[in-house]
Amino acid sequence: MRKVLLWTLLCLLCACGGGGGTTTSAETKEAESMAVADKFGKALAAGDLDGAYAMTSSFYQKKVSRETFEADVARATKEFGKPTAVSATDIGILPANAEEAASDFDLVTEAPIESWHGWAFATLQSEQGGMDVRMLVIKEGNDLKIDHLEYDYPD
Repeated sequence: MRKVLLWTLLCLLCACGGGGGTTTSAETKEAESMAVADKFGKALAAGDLDGAYAMTSSFYQKKVSRETFEADVARATKEFGKPTAVSATDIGILPANAEEAASDFDLVTEAPIESWHGWAFATLQSEQGGMDVRMLVIKEGNDLKIDHLEYDYPD
């Protein structure tokens, strides 16, 4: 009887994953946010500004027109050169609330904090070097969209 109980317990632990190798909700959000950053970076590297702009949220598109988006990308890449590839993606820590986002990160958004999915970045490469594109990824309906963009040259 004891062997049957031990065997049953072992089977249950194996069926549940035993705690090792399981993915948490936070890890899933991080991976999804990095995938969005990678896709956005690849669209910029391919010169697909329509595709990149389509990845932005309705909140972003209300404040940044397609023409302004294109001008922002052109300004950001003026010294950097045309991006040719995405060399890396990573995630950062989301601000705890809208006040912290505004005061510490100069990030102001209409997107409700409940929709915030991840803070991600893509490092774009060109012949002249690298540039980081940081972004706030939000959940909008069933889709992940970019709600805030920053362009920065790594040190």
